[in-house]
Amino acid sequence: MKLKILITSLAILLTAAFTTAEAQSKRPYELRFYVDSHLNTVTSIEYNSNGDVIKMSSYENEKLTDYARYRYTTDKKLYSERTYSAAGILIRTRSYIYNESGQIIGEKVFSPEGELTEYLVISWEDKKIQKIDYYKTDHNIFQTIEFKYSNGVLEAMAFNKIGKYMMIMKALYDKDMTLTGHDIIHSNADVKIKTEYIYESGYARNESLQLIFR
Repeated sequence: MKLKILITSLAILLTAAFTTAEAQSKRPYELRFYVDSHLNTVTSIEYNSNGDVIKMSSYENEKLTDYARYRYTTDKKLYSERTYSAAGILIRTRSYIYNESGQIIGEKVFSPEGELTEYLVISWEDKKIQKIDYYKTDHNIFQTIEFKYSNGVLEAMAFNKIGKYMMIMKALYDKDMTLTGHDIIHSNADVKIKTEYIYESGYARNESLQLIFR
């Protein structure tokens, strides 16, 4: 499901942008994706002892569909993501580009053969993500995500799949202002779509948390 893949890929970038130091006493270990109140997909998140995300696995009806493994540089920056099918066959590889402030400002996605298939440009302002533009290799933009804030807190994300659909994701928070999920309005779907993040006690570095709410 393209929508599930998009939301799961967003999961990692947004955590560092919207998680406070106080909130890092707990970390998300599961992303749940609901359609019409029925649990559709679950993505589990695994960490190492340093608080780095090292693996994310997606399940549908409790059956593994795909998983991603993450690598870091010696200075603890996210270096690459490699996504595999349930059978262990490489599907795609993603690399990350940083600015001098240590923010991820771009990503490149490669086929199993190592050919570039698309790239992302990420815009920041005041340490908050403002926009993500998706490009094909011909440099034509095919998707954008814009971020809306209220009093410095993420309020919603607007997706524009050029010529195909629009989607609004409204951020949901608990009483401690921890991001707990999203309500989703899709221009081409009459169903009710929702995501939910499940937390556990434990530390996760900001660089790793960029993987979870991206």
